[in-house]
Amino acid sequence: MSGYTKLFESILESTVWLESPPVKVVWITLLAMADRDGCVEASVPGLAKRAGVERPYCEQALAKFLSPDPDSRTPDHEGRRLEAIPGGWRLLNYETYRERATKEEATNKATERQRRKRERDKALQGVTAVTNHAGHAIAEAGKQEAGSRKAESSTEGPPEPAAKEWGWALQPDQVTPHKVSPLEVIAVWNETVTSPIPKASRLTPERTKRITARLVSYPNLSDWILVIGWLNRQAWCRAPGTGNHPTWTATLDWLCKSDDNVQKHLEQAQAHGSAAPAAKPRTVGGVMSAEETDRYRKNLRKLS
Repeated sequence: MSGYTKLFESILESTVWLESPPVKVVWITLLAMADRDGCVEASVPGLAKRAGVERPYCEQALAKFLSPDPDSRTPDHEGRRLEAIPGGWRLLNYETYRERATKEEATNKATERQRRKRERDKALQGVTAVTNHAGHAIAEAGKQEAGSRKAESSTEGPPEPAAKEWGWALQPDQVTPHKVSPLEVIAVWNETVTSPIPKASRLTPERTKRITARLVSYPNLSDWILVIGWLNRQAWCRAPGTGNHPTWTATLDWLCKSDDNVQKHLEQAQAHGSAAPAAKPRTVGGVMSAEETDRYRKNLRKLS
């Protein structure tokens, strides 16, 4: 059964590191062969073979590890490093170092989780700014449309509902300027594209690298809203069933493959106007609903 032993840098300060190269090699081999309890099952010739040293050197190393070491930094067991057991040896103080390694690993994992949480929170703060701004813009758009319908109507009809569920999209010129993250680009993609164009299910390292590289040249979220909305409406991006690639669909990875690709389609989108994306956050009475805001944030968390 394969195992893993953490090698601490402090070994460079131990008396083992003052020994001859064969002795050091045998010690490292013992560490690599030890099980979770610090036991090594081997014979002297077998250990010598695994360490790649001649048997006399292996016997010399074992004698040192089984003997007291007055200069050892660990006073336990009079500085001995090994004890003989049936079928091999046991590394003394192995459990102490194993617990130390476990604590360090747990600390490192906790630090990494905190770092990722800070990145997610930072991204969500930007999204919150966008969605809040969108709520005001949608409310104003709803009022303007209601006023237009009233002015154009020549006959009286049933009154409009007090709270209408709008499906208006966030327009590119309604975005509050802020530092855009890859998570937000994916969120815009997933909120905009409709089947058969696939959504981006995860923020993978390669996808993060691609989007981050594109954000250097295209840092404005309004550009991404514009180009993604335009691509979503193009028949050739939606498995058209004709041509050389009848089943091909646009993907976020394809869009972000190069600056030239983004620029090409952004220019086409700008030339043909900035019609709203097909899918977008929904509101009730012109205000972003709590349900939609929670869903939008949960989608971001799933990607991280």
